[in-house]
Amino acid sequence: MIVRVVIVGPLQENTYIVVCEETNECVIIDPGAESNKIINEIESYQFIPKYILNTHGHFDHTSAIRAVK
Repeated sequence: MIVRVVIVGPLQENTYIVVCEETNECVIIDPGAESNKIINEIESYQFIPKYILNTHGHFDHTSAIRAVK
């Protein structure tokens, strides 16, 4: 398992990308802002997004869901 952290937004929220090393499939956890940074991280490592998960519904954890999806 690979865990990448992308720090985003004015509140410096952590977005986690958890990756299976065998399949390169990933889960994006709490995509809160700066979708371009999150997408660039996924694309630069050729991860395959499968799921988006949120730990809770505050804006700093959910604002980039649509763009990342």
